[in-house]
Amino acid sequence: MGKGPARRSRHDAESIREQALAWGLPADAFQAADEDDSDERDDAFEVLHENRDALLVFLACETQWQRDIPAMANREIWRGLPYGAVQAVIAMRGLNRHQCAIFDDVQAMERAALPILNAA
Repeated sequence: MGKGPARRSRHDAESIREQALAWGLPADAFQAADEDDSDERDDAFEVLHENRDALLVFLACETQWQRDIPAMANREIWRGLPYGAVQAVIAMRGLNRHQCAIFDDVQAMERAALPILNAA
């Protein structure tokens, strides 16, 4: 039997808010789909349902980023995510059926994040 559509629990919403704060985003950047958005903020954005799993995998990998400080550099260089860790998160969340698409999306977010992380 396959799983039904993923439902966001209160724990998921709280976890997303905590992770958003860790990345410097406003705590309410990820609004639950069933929340009233009548008082939209300029910095809030919607996460499309088809992107939800990839975003959750990306955020779950937040402690896995590889970085180092080369001998002649005076700052950290962010290298990226270890793909074995990404694959493990995909498997632990039971998303193996869509692992290729999710992995591609996580790579796209990683490519977007690396220049920002390395500009600091």
